[in-house]
Amino acid sequence: MTDEELKEIRSLRETLQEFLRLYKLVNTKPIKEAKSKILASSETRKKIYELCDGSKGVSEIARELNIKQPTATHHLSELADAGLIASEVRGGKKYFIKIIKD
Repeated sequence: MTDEELKEIRSLRETLQEFLRLYKLVNTKPIKEAKSKILASSETRKKIYELCDGSKGVSEIARELNIKQPTATHHLSELADAGLIASEVRGGKKYFIKIIKD
């Protein structure tokens, strides 16, 4: 095996270890309790979280819930800060998806 192949294997191993660490982190009781708490604090936030399936941007979420875009952005930021959602940019547009599923 070449040095380059060994480096790649080590890199993949480190990536897998980090993935497993994060998986264990998001499947712990404190994380699930934090999720419940942040979602219980706002019905709008809970509805927004339910819409985060990776296919909707801020404007679609705001329109679907009949709220203003800054309100949707605020709740999305709260959810992201709590580690419940992430965003992905595709075609210059940001889409939101749940990190911690139900």
